[in-house]
Amino acid sequence: MGFILGLGHGADAAESFGVGVAVGTAHILSAPKRGIADLDEYQTHFGMKTGKRFDWNITPTLGGAALNVTF
Repeated sequence: MGFILGLGHGADAAESFGVGVAVGTAHILSAPKRGIADLDEYQTHFGMKTGKRFDWNITPTLGGAALNVTF
Protein backbone atom coordinates (compact mmCIF):
# COMPACT_ATOMS: atom_id res chain seq x y z
CA MET A 1 0.00 0.00 0.00
CA GLY A 2 2.74 2.44 0.93
CA PHE A 3 4.56 1.85 -2.34
CA ILE A 4 1.42 2.47 -4.38
CA LEU A 5 0.63 5.59 -2.36
CA GLY A 6 4.22 6.76 -2.86
CA LEU A 7 3.69 6.61 -6.62
CA GLY A 8 0.78 9.03 -6.24
CA HIS A 9 -2.07 6.57 -6.77
CA GLY A 10 -4.20 7.19 -3.65
CA ALA A 11 -7.33 5.46 -4.94
CA ASP A 12 -5.39 2.35 -5.95
CA ALA A 13 -3.63 2.31 -2.57
CA ALA A 14 -6.97 2.48 -0.73
CA GLU A 15 -8.37 -0.32 -2.90
CA SER A 16 -5.28 -2.46 -2.29
CA PHE A 17 -5.54 -1.86 1.46
CA GLY A 18 -9.25 -2.75 1.49
CA VAL A 19 -8.76 -5.95 -0.49
CA GLY A 20 -5.82 -6.95 1.71
CA VAL A 21 -7.78 -6.43 4.91
CA ALA A 22 -10.83 -8.29 3.54
CA VAL A 23 -8.83 -11.27 2.28
CA GLY A 24 -6.74 -11.42 5.46
CA THR A 25 -9.81 -11.34 7.67
CA ALA A 26 -11.52 -14.04 5.61
CA HIS A 27 -8.40 -16.19 5.86
CA ILE A 28 -8.21 -15.83 9.65
CA LEU A 29 -11.92 -16.50 10.18
CA SER A 30 -11.99 -19.54 7.88
CA ALA A 31 -8.83 -21.19 9.23
CA PRO A 32 -9.43 -24.76 10.43
CA LYS A 33 -9.65 -25.02 14.20
CA ARG A 34 -9.96 -28.81 14.55
CA GLY A 35 -6.16 -29.18 14.54
CA ILE A 36 -5.86 -27.33 17.85
CA ALA A 37 -8.37 -29.67 19.47
CA ASP A 38 -6.64 -32.71 17.93
CA LEU A 39 -3.27 -31.63 19.33
CA ASP A 40 -4.77 -31.12 22.78
CA GLU A 41 -6.40 -34.58 22.67
CA TYR A 42 -3.13 -36.19 21.48
CA GLN A 43 -1.07 -34.56 24.22
CA THR A 44 -3.60 -35.59 26.87
CA HIS A 45 -3.81 -39.17 25.58
CA PHE A 46 -0.06 -39.73 25.48
CA GLY A 47 0.71 -38.04 28.81
CA MET A 48 2.41 -34.95 27.41
CA LYS A 49 0.17 -32.66 29.45
CA THR A 50 1.34 -33.30 32.96
CA GLY A 51 1.87 -30.94 35.85
CA LYS A 52 5.61 -31.64 35.90
CA ARG A 53 7.96 -28.81 35.14
CA PHE A 54 10.84 -31.16 34.38
CA ASP A 55 11.72 -34.85 34.34
CA TRP A 56 15.05 -36.55 34.94
CA ASN A 57 16.57 -40.02 34.60
CA ILE A 58 19.97 -41.69 34.81
CA THR A 59 21.18 -43.51 31.72
CA PRO A 60 24.09 -45.99 31.75
CA THR A 61 27.00 -45.23 29.41
CA LEU A 62 30.24 -47.05 28.56
CA GLY A 63 32.26 -45.04 31.05
CA GLY A 64 29.68 -44.56 33.80
CA ALA A 65 26.33 -42.83 33.79
CA ALA A 66 24.64 -39.79 32.33
CA LEU A 67 21.99 -37.63 33.92
CA ASN A 68 19.26 -36.63 31.43
CA VAL A 69 17.02 -33.70 32.35
CA THR A 70 13.99 -32.77 30.23
CA PHE A 71 12.01 -29.58 30.77
